[in-house]
Amino acid sequence: MAMMHHVRPFSLVLIAISLLLIPCACHAVTMDVDVGFGGTTKSAEWTPVAVTLGNSSSDDIDGVLNISLAQLDTQPPTCSAHVVLPANSKKLYHSYVKLNNYAGEITVALISRGGVRAIKKIKVDCATPESKLVVSVGERAARPSFLTGEKVPAAPKVSRYGSHSGVTQASIYVGSLDPAVLPDRPSAYSGVDVLIVPDISSTSVNPKALKTIGTWVASGGTLVLSSGANYKNLSGEFYDEMLPVKVTGTTSVTWFGSPDPLAVTSVTVKPGVGRVLSSANGVPLVVE
Repeated sequence: MAMMHHVRPFSLVLIAISLLLIPCACHAVTMDVDVGFGGTTKSAEWTPVAVTLGNSSSDDIDGVLNISLAQLDTQPPTCSAHVVLPANSKKLYHSYVKLNNYAGEITVALISRGGVRAIKKIKVDCATPESKLVVSVGERAARPSFLTGEKVPAAPKVSRYGSHSGVTQASIYVGSLDPAVLPDRPSAYSGVDVLIVPDISSTSVNPKALKTIGTWVASGGTLVLSSGANYKNLSGEFYDEMLPVKVTGTTSVTWFGSPDPLAVTSVTVKPGVGRVLSSANGVPLVVE
């Protein structure tokens, strides 16, 4: 069974160590790294870094997980965490860093007395603070990529001295995130403008991560929940609290003159909570 570990952000530290001079013993350790949202994040906001470590050897590993910028010409934001990886085990570590207008790679390395046990470099695409970041939960292929680069109106920011930034348009950046590595801190979503969650089963996701999304929504985040024929996935406490509707099953509608009916989730709108934005044949399709 996978074990979950949470790592608190550490203070900025410059790692005075050359990874190239340490003998590598990587064969027994696997490392999967998710930086931001499929490599996309927003400048000056907390960026989640999810590191999944696997130890297929018969020996326990006691080491340090270091996260730093690949370029060390200036002092980088760095996180370090103590790692205890028992034999034949797998663990997920969450960490958070702040990146300011950074374009490059993040280096993640697991180091123990035996040397560098695993190391990866992940490219990061850092959006500007005024940009809009849209993140979808699921396969990378499910990203709404057609939104990338689109322009939307942006209100000019006013400084404390009364001057305006002059920015009237913002670009849309699109990212994605695997449900298995959903962050468990609301600050991880501080740079996200819209979070899109498909009809994934709430039982297949860490409950703490779902509660975090609920907290983020309560503080002003915008969540889009989508569904179709898989209406049974929209059950559980998370969906009961988030949805402005009560799910009753599925039905078919003809939409925009389509010759074939479409299977959609049938719902009843919660009185005083939900507001129908779009419908077809009397069936609510979009509810806010």
